[in-house]
Amino acid sequence: MKALLAYLNSPTAQRLSKGMIRRYRGGMRKLEPGDASRIPCLNPQKLERSRRERLSTLFEELCSRGKEGEREALSRIDAEVKRLLSLKAL
Repeated sequence: MKALLAYLNSPTAQRLSKGMIRRYRGGMRKLEPGDASRIPCLNPQKLERSRRERLSTLFEELCSRGKEGEREALSRIDAEVKRLLSLKAL
């Protein structure tokens, strides 16, 4: 689950979902289930265990860092996601 959450929080996934996210008053953003089904997504179950664990660890790092370390953590997640996407691990 954490590997999937890492992917969904990555800048790459954000770019892929851009235009499908609805914005509401107060800045709330929402991705409807029908729209979400059209976004390419990693299947963590198809990833090698080491890659899945790496994404999970990076997600835990993102959660523990807080706002001050968020940019660096997201950058590390995005680098891993880009490596996985280049391997066609969708």
